[in-house]
Amino acid sequence: MPDGEILVSDLPDWEALLAEPVACEQPEHSSELFRKSRYDWAHPDWLARDLTDPFAWVPIFLNQDYFMMVSTSAYERMTLYPEGGQKSWNVNIQRHPEDGSVRQVYAKRTGRKGEPQLVYAHREIVGAIHASRFQLVDHKNGLKLDNRGTEDMEINLRWVGHGLNERNKTPGSKRRTHLGLPTGVEPLANGKYRGQICVATKGGRDALRSEEQWDTPEPAAAWYQAQLEKRYGPQEGVHRPTSVNWPVFPPEMGDQTWELQVLDRVPEPAEAEIPF
Repeated sequence: MPDGEILVSDLPDWEALLAEPVACEQPEHSSELFRKSRYDWAHPDWLARDLTDPFAWVPIFLNQDYFMMVSTSAYERMTLYPEGGQKSWNVNIQRHPEDGSVRQVYAKRTGRKGEPQLVYAHREIVGAIHASRFQLVDHKNGLKLDNRGTEDMEINLRWVGHGLNERNKTPGSKRRTHLGLPTGVEPLANGKYRGQICVATKGGRDALRSEEQWDTPEPAAAWYQAQLEKRYGPQEGVHRPTSVNWPVFPPEMGDQTWELQVLDRVPEPAEAEIPF
């Protein structure tokens, strides 16, 4: 047989291969980042975090192994009623009507007298419980259990109209920055690009921009990634921020064992320190 000649018997049986079922692994839904059992809540790095940082958060644990994030300053108001009663928050899982896949996961509680029947955490935080249904509260980074912010400080929550809420989305409910550019890239009127990152300040946050401008977005994106490394250090997995509004999660559990049952305790009275 001449060199390089291929026999028919050497070819794969394409009909048999095509007949075999192919397992298509679905991408992880973003709500899986909010599984309580996923993280090591007793890790020293997590316990030593700076709770005075405007972007810092504390967890409020929900049912079905979920938790939501709230700003440190909002924790007491979101866990206790004015008279001191305990608020009970649960997950609200919204599924696709055809295939049953998870579409969104929110935190909600049952409303009391004078409140709507169902109260969503993100609307309570910004004071929108009684607002019109057309006055939407937007999660900037698309994570519906990331409820950082207060009525006076916009971190991940903001009041928006329906149009802006829709423009913030791309197919798959992922958020975009500037017209699909990489995170941290800002287009300029002269056709060039520069890097941009939001940094925490005492008054909230400010935008820090690169002095240099580039003809393509890639160098601006690299500048942004370098700023993340400089400010947050080398991090792995979900512990690494991926956008200006992305929260820093606790280290994942890995092979460690931690009795998460202790986290199910009833919080201390309002005057006590936050138990996390």
